[in-house]
Amino acid sequence: MTPILSRRWIRNSLIVIGVFILYLLLAGLALPALLQSQAPKWVAKTLDGELRLGEVRFHPLRWVLTLEQLSLLQSGEVMAGAERAMVDLDPWRSLFAWEGRFHDVEVDGPVFHYREYNDGSSNVVRLLAPLPAADAEQGGESDEGMGAPALRFREIAIRNGELAYHVEEQVVLDFDDLSLDSRDLYLAGEDNRIQLALTGPGGGRLTLDLSASFHPLALQSQIDLKQAHLTRYWPLLASQFAFDLTDGKLDFSTELRMRAEADAPLQLALQGSQIRFTDLALNHDRQPLLALAQLSLSPVDLSLEGRTLKVGKVALGPGRADLTLNNGQLDWVGIFTPRGNDGATQVDEAVPSEPWQWRVDQISAEEFQWQLTDTTLTSPVIWHLHLSELTAGPVSQDLSQPLPLSLEAVLAEQTRFSLSGELVPETLTAQLELALRDFDLMDAKPYWQDHVPVALEQGLISTSGSLVLNQLTPLDLTYEGNFQFNELRVDDPTADDALFQWQQLLAEPLRLTTEPMALSIERILISEPFARVIINEDGTTNLGSAATGPQDSLQANASPQGEEGTIPAISEAPEVEAAQGLPLALEIGVIEIEQGTAFFADNTLIPKFATDIEQLSGEVQGLSSAPEAIARVDIRGQVDQYAPVSLRGELQPLAAAPYLDLALNFDNVELTSLNPYSGTYAGYFIDQGQMDLALKYRLEGTQLEGNNKVVLDQLKLGQRSDSEQATSLPVSLAVALLKDSNGVIDLELGISGDLEDPDFSIGALVFQALGNVITKIVTSPFTLLGNLLGTDPPDNKVTFAAGSVEIAPEQKQNMAQISQALAQRPGLTVSILGGVGPSDEAALRHQALEQWLGGELGAVDNLGDPQRALLARRYDEQFGEGKSERLMAQIADPQTQLATLYQALLGQVTVPQDALATLAVNRAAAVKEALTQEFGLSAERVFLRESRVELARGGAQATLELGAD
Repeated sequence: MTPILSRRWIRNSLIVIGVFILYLLLAGLALPALLQSQAPKWVAKTLDGELRLGEVRFHPLRWVLTLEQLSLLQSGEVMAGAERAMVDLDPWRSLFAWEGRFHDVEVDGPVFHYREYNDGSSNVVRLLAPLPAADAEQGGESDEGMGAPALRFREIAIRNGELAYHVEEQVVLDFDDLSLDSRDLYLAGEDNRIQLALTGPGGGRLTLDLSASFHPLALQSQIDLKQAHLTRYWPLLASQFAFDLTDGKLDFSTELRMRAEADAPLQLALQGSQIRFTDLALNHDRQPLLALAQLSLSPVDLSLEGRTLKVGKVALGPGRADLTLNNGQLDWVGIFTPRGNDGATQVDEAVPSEPWQWRVDQISAEEFQWQLTDTTLTSPVIWHLHLSELTAGPVSQDLSQPLPLSLEAVLAEQTRFSLSGELVPETLTAQLELALRDFDLMDAKPYWQDHVPVALEQGLISTSGSLVLNQLTPLDLTYEGNFQFNELRVDDPTADDALFQWQQLLAEPLRLTTEPMALSIERILISEPFARVIINEDGTTNLGSAATGPQDSLQANASPQGEEGTIPAISEAPEVEAAQGLPLALEIGVIEIEQGTAFFADNTLIPKFATDIEQLSGEVQGLSSAPEAIARVDIRGQVDQYAPVSLRGELQPLAAAPYLDLALNFDNVELTSLNPYSGTYAGYFIDQGQMDLALKYRLEGTQLEGNNKVVLDQLKLGQRSDSEQATSLPVSLAVALLKDSNGVIDLELGISGDLEDPDFSIGALVFQALGNVITKIVTSPFTLLGNLLGTDPPDNKVTFAAGSVEIAPEQKQNMAQISQALAQRPGLTVSILGGVGPSDEAALRHQALEQWLGGELGAVDNLGDPQRALLARRYDEQFGEGKSERLMAQIADPQTQLATLYQALLGQVTVPQDALATLAVNRAAAVKEALTQEFGLSAERVFLRESRVELARGGAQATLELGAD
């Protein structure tokens, strides 16, 4: 090599080395220093912020730029930054490929804090505010037609990043553990793979596996969000609602597809999305509102371009919800309505769009507890509903299609409720199968206690059947199934026992319609019914005491005798009015009663009365509201175990003009069980006897006709009672008059009346009829004797000739009739009272004069000479010797002479006081002798009354009076 060449090579080498050293100095030292000094100045001049750089390094050989402790501040607070940022440039490949290429881009610990202020601005807006308007306008030029920059990155890696979102001091959301990985990223190419991971507040983890092209923008990403704590994000929405989110997590996964092209609508689709909320808890005013263990939606497919949304299944539960009904509205309506939302929806009529098409294949809920507090009443009522299982769907935007649904629930901890069928949401029509079992009426007591005038203490309602709802206004539904009302109990407030109860009321099958209003039931079975009726000592009844509100129908709580000794009125008028206004067409095939009992007590009596009616059974067939329909009644039972009772006949209580034709029969009733009534009202207790009672009543319209047939067998009255309410009628005599030779009393009492008469009373009519019968027979007993013989009534008097005790033949014929009638009434006795009249005293004086004269004179005008001489001698003995001659000398007519002597002597005859009494006694004795000796009447039944103490002067007769033995 020549020296010159050698020196040139060295010089060139030195130049190259010098240039290289200069490059190293400029690139490795000057460039970092320039960046470190000028970049903060540019930021301070151009932006409203401050840039802080730590160490800046540039490797001039590897073309690796490293920035340490990079931070951008706005208003003194860090807005963005990184612990380290490294860019590994690839200048040679960029030069030869004519595109920007990078080996690696690494960012460690990146930070970005976004802050919103109350005035609507943000730290980003404030940071960029000083930019010149021209720059802004230039920056706002359309990029249309420009492709994505031809930048290629072999690898991009972001580690341990942090994002923060602040709204003044109210909301702080911090996202950490941000990571991003991408290999072979080419902005102008397709199918760029990017992986992003982010941990949110409270530990929720978001991962994205993204395949993207940037011109046009097209994304396909798998997004997965795990256990995002919703309470950390709730402050963003809290101001819009009245409730608080106190707990909850979200899991979300989906495959997202998006494409954005110029002059074309955005294409966005979610496929196979899984949305799952867990441990949701909402409060309102620090009170539980909703607690939900899980709410999931899967799969969810959404197409923005096609405006479709499809959800495979919505499932929720277990959970609990608390609702309050106040002023007729659920509190949830106001609580879940966004604040500031008046319910109006703004529609942009200038941009017509196709309606969304949506569909949910199935909605299900399990083990969900609902609590409803009803504050519309005086005292709040709390309802508990345990939703065991609910399934519904499919349902779509076409609400005219039926929605299948099925539900199983438990109400108030014991009532089981199930429902299945189809509901049309658009018209709210439905075809459902439902079942309700053992609903306790006591759970609903606050709703009906002010409207039901009895102390209802127990009752379970069950039903199952098919419900068809055709429309709501007017309500048009049909229900077919069965109904049970079990374990009904109405308590008697006057005693620790039931007033009314039954074990079961079963109605099956039934059909209820509202258009028209009609109810038809094929069979009603009432098992073990029981009623307790007690008349209290003050005349009120336990029925009235059981009423908790004013009831006109219970104002008849009087004693059986009422104010005037009559049974209170039983008016049918209220039933007539009810029937006239009955809006329901009723049809009942048969009502069956089995094993019924009743208890009746009357404490107004002395002694108190009580009896049981047992083994009640029977049926009512064909009960209907149709006016022409007649129901048949056949009910049987027993009184005090031994006396059968039956009710048979026909009735129509539902027609505008009610009708009945019923026969109520009691057989073999022991009369001793009625002692409280007989002692109180008849004045006697009963020693023995049985009664058959046949009551037959017929009602047409308001006209009632009744026939009461009473047969008393072997009635025997006992001792008298001291009742002040006892009748003054001679009951024992009436009994004896009515009792036949077999010891039977057979009475028929007919009654009639008008129900519209305000004074109408069945009891009053019966007692009036009975009183009339007794009064008639005791005041005219011999009329009854004549009726027994089928002849005119015999005379109760036996007449005699003046001064005589001889009974004339015609009088004996009358006595024979009396004896024959008394043979048919063995309980009757005869008392005979002898009497005298004015003619008897003259006859006795005549008899005494004849006896004084020594015999019978015969007729005065037909005396013989011996009687004439005797008469004259007796006159002289009485008035003085020769007086008779002087008297006769003054009278010319011989007959007149004798008559004058006779009358003068007769005037001197004095009848002893006891002679008339003796005559009366003898007459009574003569009658008794004839009755017993001639006509065979037992002497034990014939009694002589004392005729001498108070001499009966009514006539020459003996008076017969009937009595009871």
